[in-house]
Amino acid sequence: MKVSQCYILFLSIIRNYNNLGFDPYKFFQFIEKFTFQYSVVCKLPGNRLEKIYSKAALDIQEAAKTGPNDKTRQKLQSIFSGIQNDLKDISPSENVFLEYFPDISYKNNEETRRLIKYILNKFNSYYQKTDEYVINYSSVNIEHVLPQTPDKDWGLSKKDIKDYVNRLGNLTLLSQVLNSKAQNSVVSIKLGEFRKSELAITKELVTKLDKLGGNWGEFEITERQKELGEIAYRNIWSI
Repeated sequence: MKVSQCYILFLSIIRNYNNLGFDPYKFFQFIEKFTFQYSVVCKLPGNRLEKIYSKAALDIQEAAKTGPNDKTRQKLQSIFSGIQNDLKDISPSENVFLEYFPDISYKNNEETRRLIKYILNKFNSYYQKTDEYVINYSSVNIEHVLPQTPDKDWGLSKKDIKDYVNRLGNLTLLSQVLNSKAQNSVVSIKLGEFRKSELAITKELVTKLDKLGGNWGEFEITERQKELGEIAYRNIWSI
């Protein structure tokens, strides 16, 4: 996510880990979800976070001085709860989140590709419902349903689609082998390769494409992006 304000807090937690008396794993998850909402999607001011995280880091350091005991654990848990409450107070509302979520789009650089794979993987886990499968990113590609360079059967030029082809609503994950076979073909051909995928996010997309009769364009991409935004806020990165 390329967000560093939380590092001072993380370092304080790790430095005093043996004195916590509890596992901070869920707290780290909370910070991850908050960061995605606040910084990645809505791009809200980071200076507010620096003050919260810096104070919390000092509070944890001070509280942990007394060593691992029940009193220390209770004090630290109170500090952690306070941090969560402070962050919830400044977290974006659903309306604000959904306003900015459509801005998430694919760009042809490694930094953005990593972020998009992270996001799509979270949706895959949501649709999968279990943690039985772990994606091997060395063999999985980001797939544009409507290709960046559509073949002539699409009846569209790169200029026609430049405003929406890279939106998250047009993306899924697909193995490199299936991706290379799908290439720039129309949906009716791509579906044959999509159906071979075992990834839950792509299975969900196949169901959607079947319901749409293979129709896929700006309207359908925009509608899927809205749907993904609601799932993101209410289920995946909810705090």
